[in-house]
Amino acid sequence: MMKGLIALLTACLLTCPSSTLATPTSTAPVSYFTQAVQGGEFLYTSLRIDDRNLTRRSPNDYRSRGGLSVDANPFAEQAWDYSTSWQRTRWVRLGRHVEQVVQGEFGDMYARWVYQVAASPHMVPHVGWARAFTHAAVDGIPWSAVRQWALSEGDWQSRSTNLEWFPNPDYDARWEMFGPNSPQPLLSRMFPVRGQTARWIARAFINDLTSRQNTALSPSQLETLRELLDWNPDQEPDRDFPLVRTRQPVPLTTAVLQQYDWSRHSVPPQMQLMLVGAILPLAECIQVMHMLADLQTPHKSRVERRVEATIERRVERGDSTTIEPGDSCQQLAQYVQTHPDHGKY
Repeated sequence: MMKGLIALLTACLLTCPSSTLATPTSTAPVSYFTQAVQGGEFLYTSLRIDDRNLTRRSPNDYRSRGGLSVDANPFAEQAWDYSTSWQRTRWVRLGRHVEQVVQGEFGDMYARWVYQVAASPHMVPHVGWARAFTHAAVDGIPWSAVRQWALSEGDWQSRSTNLEWFPNPDYDARWEMFGPNSPQPLLSRMFPVRGQTARWIARAFINDLTSRQNTALSPSQLETLRELLDWNPDQEPDRDFPLVRTRQPVPLTTAVLQQYDWSRHSVPPQMQLMLVGAILPLAECIQVMHMLADLQTPHKSRVERRVEATIERRVERGDSTTIEPGDSCQQLAQYVQTHPDHGKY
């Protein structure tokens, strides 16, 4: 009995917060988080496609928002507890095994956008009942950490093996020098801190992670992580959430493709999702143009020839013919604009 009490007291002393947590500060104290960055790896997350808004949660949507941001109420206390998997949360849940992640939490049959992301020190081991998820990222994931993405459809038993991956042209390989963090008991409301909110604890964790007192990172690694996370407590001592705050404007080409009514033509549903939500390669755009058989005009042939000539020139130069950093479907958008009678409005 006495040995059990001693063990319990020891565990509490190691994991429970010290009394210094009760005093709010603009920057994070450095004594209650154990920063231990693991080796680099890639994790996966999948998000159900919203039938009411096909662009929501798509690559184009997240690119314009600056990353995989979360929609839960930032002032809801429970939303900052990463142990409550079944509630709307400020955490992005990720898993190591894509075949489990694409099934969703309940093995549903819905189409999903699947993202492969580089692990980051602001991701910690997941605490919850959902077996698909192994880690969770606090308050979002910067778009530069997304390495590639895919569209998952069909039955859950086969859709993970039929994924076609598209690289993210904005991916920053510097993320690969990091990995996920160690367990952080204070980030769960199982260890409440008197006088502080779960949001305050989460902010203290990010401040501690990016502080100069974090000995788990070298000085050069620290500066790189600050830049990638867009979080520098020295320059912005009052920096607060949202973590993802740098938005990008929606390219004109993307806006044009999103306004076009693709359902009027023989464009498959999966391709429609790609057109309104994805960052398409030129080859995909050519395929769609060939599908528009009911819009036979001389201008169409000229546009097709212009796109094909562009690809041929890239092949001759040895350039990539897949996703481009800019508007890869500019030619298709020009074609769509010549047929405004088929638009949504």
